[in-house]
Amino acid sequence: MVRPPGRDVGPRAGEGSGSGLSATRTVLVLMPDPARCGEFVGALQDRGLPAVQATTASQAIHWARREPPALVVIDLAVDRSRIVLQEFRREGRAVVALSPDSRIRTWALEAGCLDAPDPALDPHELALKAAVLVREGLRARGRVLAGPLMVDLSERCLLWRGRKLRTTPLLVDLAAYLAARAGEIVPVPTLLEQVWGEPWASAERVHHAVWRLRGLLGEGRHSAFLVGRRGHGYGVFPESPRLTRRLGAPG
Repeated sequence: MVRPPGRDVGPRAGEGSGSGLSATRTVLVLMPDPARCGEFVGALQDRGLPAVQATTASQAIHWARREPPALVVIDLAVDRSRIVLQEFRREGRAVVALSPDSRIRTWALEAGCLDAPDPALDPHELALKAAVLVREGLRARGRVLAGPLMVDLSERCLLWRGRKLRTTPLLVDLAAYLAARAGEIVPVPTLLEQVWGEPWASAERVHHAVWRLRGLLGEGRHSAFLVGRRGHGYGVFPESPRLTRRLGAPG
């Protein structure tokens, strides 16, 4: 389930680097205790990371299939958690495993997990570890190119027709998410869930952010590049489909 409102990009399944970290900042958390899980999710959101929580293996798989998270945190006390961990690793996803048993933690590291701390750690300390991994993963993601727009995830900036533009992390994430899906209209609820991490939030957040992004690019309301469809969503439409591709990722 998604955590109730607290605080305030990524390629499709199969895209990405060997670590599995994606351009989205969302962290998927699988823990057996809803209260503990909610506490950890809250700590992640306090650090500006959108997070989705699950208490069963099937819930975790459901959320991961909807959109690849940047990082999956799995408490190995959850039933079938080892199977889920191995499946996520086969898909190349970035995973952190939690277990009080040092032998199980060693197994998790050998299975390819990025870290395997004790779940007894303070939730805010765990959130800090996750935030560092997500931040480093984003820096390693290279660039997303969609026609005249390049989103540099290493420098956390935009290049518009060769001109570097500094802006807020939110607009960088929004631009990267849309550019990675160039040629598509992305529904507003999807943007709220995947960029903001708050599917319950007002659509006005998206409308205002797109208005700011258009202003930054010097594009008007009727832009042919950053297109809006009333009642549907927004999308980036490059001047040439051949100029739309992902840079800096193997394969």
